[in-house]
Amino acid sequence: MNSAIEIHDSYLTSISKEGDALAVHLSAYIHKSDGKPATDAGTGWTQDVMLVVGHGSVEGSVSDWPAELYDGTLKIDGDVSENIISIPLDRKGAIELTLKPTSDDPLVVRGDSVRLELQGIPEYVEKFPGMTKA
Repeated sequence: MNSAIEIHDSYLTSISKEGDALAVHLSAYIHKSDGKPATDAGTGWTQDVMLVVGHGSVEGSVSDWPAELYDGTLKIDGDVSENIISIPLDRKGAIELTLKPTSDDPLVVRGDSVRLELQGIPEYVEKFPGMTKA
């Protein structure tokens, strides 16, 4: 089963410093599919996740927590993933995570590595029929 976080259906719950790393906590919407997550038929789940960004720094701030996200990107060494964060994830390289809350300016987290940790138990939300083709 392939899995990915859909940023636009997730919530940023906190950002904390852990040594020289930043921990970005999300209440994430996760799509699971035998095919391509967020495109092919599958199921939707929610689960808390933590993205640990090595030697992390953050630009921007959030006025209300949790912050509902409407979009975002993850760049790793210049490769861009729009609105999707693959699971599992453990990469070194130039990291730029941009999260766009509905009520604030975008946050940009930069670092030299990123690791995703699933936390708690996933909760089933819905069946996803897949994207229709035009």
